[in-house]
Amino acid sequence: MSLQIGWQIFFDTLGLQASSAVNSLKLPSGKYTPTLWLHGAKMFVAIKGHCPRAISLTKREHICYQEVADQTGFPLICVKGLPQPYRYSVRLFAPRDKAHKYPKFYWAIFAEGEWEKLCLVEGDKFMYLEHNQVLLQPPSCVNSELIVNALNLGNASYLMGLQGEAVAKR
Repeated sequence: MSLQIGWQIFFDTLGLQASSAVNSLKLPSGKYTPTLWLHGAKMFVAIKGHCPRAISLTKREHICYQEVADQTGFPLICVKGLPQPYRYSVRLFAPRDKAHKYPKFYWAIFAEGEWEKLCLVEGDKFMYLEHNQVLLQPPSCVNSELIVNALNLGNASYLMGLQGEAVAKR
């Protein structure tokens, strides 16, 4: 739960208003509830913890995330890892009928684009998360001060949550 809160704080800090009040979806592969909904980006977020032995997503997760995007018509990003620089990666699942509008990301990272807007970047591909704005400039800095500060806030919340859980177990 604290990992989810850490990433929610990261998105909120960057003005995307993340909400965890997402309803369960009935998918062909079963029932699934996305972790977050980003209001400003109009996309779902799945949060996965960092596990060194499980580098990629399972086949079931991949199918489930694609079904969410296809059924709802909204993209889903899977954020895997901790809210710290170089300790996370992001995978984009776009609705198949709109896939031509989105770059094909395998494991992207967050970056700061024009006017302090959050975007995803992988190699020479990038995408701004806010749909209302079409900006053509690639991101200026991957680990900009803005991104690092947002990650630090999310990570501080995550660590405080872990401490709270440890105290509660005693």
